[in-house]
Amino acid sequence: MKSQFIFNLGLPRTGTTSLHVAMLLLGVPAAHRPMGLSKIFFENKIEKLLDLPFLAYSDLPIPNYYQEIHTFFPEAKFIMTVRNVESWLTSIENFYSTRPPAANGISGRDLLRIATFGMTKFHAGRFERIYRMHSESVRDYFINSKANYLELNEVAFNDWAPICNFLEVNMPDVAYPKISNPNIGKYSAVDKKSVHDAKSQLISIYNKFGDYNL
Repeated sequence: MKSQFIFNLGLPRTGTTSLHVAMLLLGVPAAHRPMGLSKIFFENKIEKLLDLPFLAYSDLPIPNYYQEIHTFFPEAKFIMTVRNVESWLTSIENFYSTRPPAANGISGRDLLRIATFGMTKFHAGRFERIYRMHSESVRDYFINSKANYLELNEVAFNDWAPICNFLEVNMPDVAYPKISNPNIGKYSAVDKKSVHDAKSQLISIYNKFGDYNL
């Protein structure tokens, strides 16, 4: 695979962790939930991504800035993970219920939630509106950029073909990852120097357990 930026525009709990691990299995240095990069976007310094040792990015804050990212990286590949809205609402509600907002003040995570959903706590009606608006906005934006845009729904999560065809790479000999827990420890940010070791470790985990068991 040629060196190329890949951005996942899907909102949290749409399969972003699974796609991130898939990137590692394809040998792509990747960062998942790169909240530390928020300042880059808040200050409109997207060019600083060029200085970082990653090629693939997923989860917040990436979905919030897809137009700005595309303007700066027009040749990048853009993937939007999506899922059935009802199952997504259940998943995001469960996720938020175990990760309440900061007790004192506003944390960096809270700022990202506000930037994305306009609030720090789950609200079914608002979250559904944001989800639908985001999905339609991304589709409309990339309507004339089919070569650089792929939508991955939950059915495709069990199949390497769509993503490998899109990226023009060979399919791995292991199953496509299906990761439900976003806390993947050392695998959440794997740079260019470490990606091949991480890939080997993930394959070994799968061969031993029949799952990625992260």
